[in-house]
Amino acid sequence: MSVFQPISEEDTKQVLNQATKLLERVTSSFKTGKIYENQFHQLCKLSAQIRNSNYFKLIITWHQEQILNYINTIKADLQSNSHLEVEEQIALLSRYYYQFQVFVVQIKQFLLSIEDFLFKTQLWTTIFKKSFEYFRKEFEGLKQIWIEIIFKFIEKVRKNYLPHSQELSRVIQIFIDLDFKKDIKIERDLKTNELRVISDSSIDNSKNYIYLFQNPFLEKTKNHFKKLASLWADMKDLEYFNEAQQYLKKEEQICYPSLINKTKETIMDAIQLKNKLQHYYYQQFFKPIFESVQKKISDHSYEKNKTNQKNTFRDLNQKIATEWVHDLIKNKKYVESQIPNDDLQVSLAYQQAIDKAFQYSLTEFKKASQLLLQFCDYFMKQNLSDEEYERRQAEFNNIFVYIQSKDEFLQYYQQALCKRLIGFNFKSIDAEYKMVTQFKNSVGVHTTVIRFQNMLTDLKINEQYNKEKFQNDILKIYILSSAAWPLQRNQQDKIIFPSSFSGLINQFTCQYNSTYNKRKIYWLLNEGSAEISFKSANTTNFGGRYILRTTSYQMLILMKMNEKQFFTVKDLMKQTGINKYSFDNNLKQLIKLKILNCCDNDKYTEFSEITVNTQFGSPKKSIMCLPHATVSPQQDDSNVSNIQTTVEQERTQIIKAYLVKVMKTSKVMQHNDLIQECVELIKRCSRTFEPCFFHIKNCIENLIEQEYIKRIENDYKKYEYVQ
Repeated sequence: MSVFQPISEEDTKQVLNQATKLLERVTSSFKTGKIYENQFHQLCKLSAQIRNSNYFKLIITWHQEQILNYINTIKADLQSNSHLEVEEQIALLSRYYYQFQVFVVQIKQFLLSIEDFLFKTQLWTTIFKKSFEYFRKEFEGLKQIWIEIIFKFIEKVRKNYLPHSQELSRVIQIFIDLDFKKDIKIERDLKTNELRVISDSSIDNSKNYIYLFQNPFLEKTKNHFKKLASLWADMKDLEYFNEAQQYLKKEEQICYPSLINKTKETIMDAIQLKNKLQHYYYQQFFKPIFESVQKKISDHSYEKNKTNQKNTFRDLNQKIATEWVHDLIKNKKYVESQIPNDDLQVSLAYQQAIDKAFQYSLTEFKKASQLLLQFCDYFMKQNLSDEEYERRQAEFNNIFVYIQSKDEFLQYYQQALCKRLIGFNFKSIDAEYKMVTQFKNSVGVHTTVIRFQNMLTDLKINEQYNKEKFQNDILKIYILSSAAWPLQRNQQDKIIFPSSFSGLINQFTCQYNSTYNKRKIYWLLNEGSAEISFKSANTTNFGGRYILRTTSYQMLILMKMNEKQFFTVKDLMKQTGINKYSFDNNLKQLIKLKILNCCDNDKYTEFSEITVNTQFGSPKKSIMCLPHATVSPQQDDSNVSNIQTTVEQERTQIIKAYLVKVMKTSKVMQHNDLIQECVELIKRCSRTFEPCFFHIKNCIENLIEQEYIKRIENDYKKYEYVQ
């Protein structure tokens, strides 16, 4: 049995010198492009001799020197070939990297015998990995020359828009391979029969790739296209977009494949494509629709004023609103159909520009919410088929999602919903529930949306209550939660109920108080309605039998007229308890319809006598007696002002809640960071408005006054949460 005899230091140096000469022959063979097989055999023989050496530090130092010598060879070769065209220099760099891989394979062949030892001594790498580690250190002297050649080549390619070369891909790959993590190996490509590096490097995490190539490349690309954009400044919008699109397509031919998405994003940012598109779509497609509807509204207002009727928020013509919604959706669909679909990222940019232009148009047009509400209120009152209703609801939602101040719209919608429910002027409870569900899906759990649900629940509960417990054919009483319904009672009323159903009123009051002894009941006669059977001595039409649809006030007036042949206006108002404004408004309509007679017509005084018109006749059996809504401009402005105040208060509470939430989590925050995080939270969670920075700042000051947070003494723009 043979005994292991290690070779001496001198013998180790001699073997290393022989290996160096062989590697020099390998390097010189690169110029001819031929690698002789006998070199591999000779390296294998030397590998067998070095196996018996104990001078591993000497061997590792030799390994590092070989890589350094090779890098110096590359540097010298680059300097001697600096006169070459940039295309030839790129091809040279590509060849250098391929030859380096061959060179590393040769070293691997020689050091193969000690690879087991490297593991045993717990060195963290294989020979390949160690070779690339040395290469990375020595690459510092090469990288500036390398990157300059790459960018010169890219500039030339971009200028002439030549196809991207394979050599450039290989050169750029070097920056990725420099940042391997755990494993690296070299394999032979079966297609090209060339060696290639197989590493676990990740482009996203490659620092060399990002800082040496990606960031400078994107910066140069940005500057290049900024110059182009200045040249395109005088072009028409459509020419500008076509030119930009052509350049984006050309860029795909020269851009490194893994960089194309970021490159497109950089180019679109440099030429301000999204902003230009947004302006174009707004001017060409959306602005004309809003100008047209504004003219229709103005003409409608003029016609109303000619007939002395006020043009209020609720008086906007339903036809105008419906046409506006349909035109808007039709134009948006047309614009979207023109989006180029050959590139996902470009298509996305176009879609975002369309959406922003659409949203900007709705924000700029002050009556957008009013028209959308009018459209919604109109179709919710119609007896449509389920299919038609769903189509209208989808049309509504296609616009609603783009409204910025959704919380303000919801406040107005609450008033419209209230009127539909109280007047029983809606398609069905299920249809109303569907709309509320749609709001919930759009804005999440919001205070106003919860009120919608409570209003609908109240109506269902009352229907059941009137059917099961308070059974009668004369009177229906609805109990409404004051927290959910936007209703106000008329405190000037001192209503005196007619004797014919005062007993029912007392019965209900006792029954309700016995069940809910801690609740208060307030009668809202100003919101009620009635259906009255009226018999006239004139039997020409319908045998003199008519149905009068009236307000609760008109019902009280007509029922009181049953008691006497005539009343003076003063006595009638006193014995019904109706306030003067409401009394006059309702009485004048009954006189105008000739249901009641007055010698002074509607110019009566408090001493004028009122009688029933026993000879009343009408071609209609059912007669709508409701007085016209007479809302003065002052009242309408007050209503809008009240809603805006409510919205402002709710927004303040939301902002303060999120500010406290952020501060409670972070404890200490900078002013700008606090505002930014609060804005992001509100956009993501509240979804009903975009907060104003000035509003947030005021809320911060208010929280400081309330001692929820405090400023740090040494840093005025830093806040601390108060425990």
